[in-house]
Amino acid sequence: MADKKEDPRVCVRCGHVGGENDSHCIKCGAPLINKCADEPGLISDGCTHVNRPDAAFCAKCGHPTVFHKEGLVPPFQPFHHSIMIQR
Repeated sequence: MADKKEDPRVCVRCGHVGGENDSHCIKCGAPLINKCADEPGLISDGCTHVNRPDAAFCAKCGHPTVFHKEGLVPPFQPFHHSIMIQR
């Protein structure tokens, strides 16, 4: 049986490998865990879902992620084909 190990926390900004208990990169200060940015408040309980490092929006509730709010992951941009007319 293989031991289940958590992936190392690699900073998406600078590539530094953080410790297992680190929540932010010690080199550049970027968050190491891409949690949902929906905070608990008076109306909602918030969302604590941990998303993939490339997620701009939460897979559970659709709110922006911490990486997106920090500018570490760009939101989806649809590709538009432009028609160029040559003269």
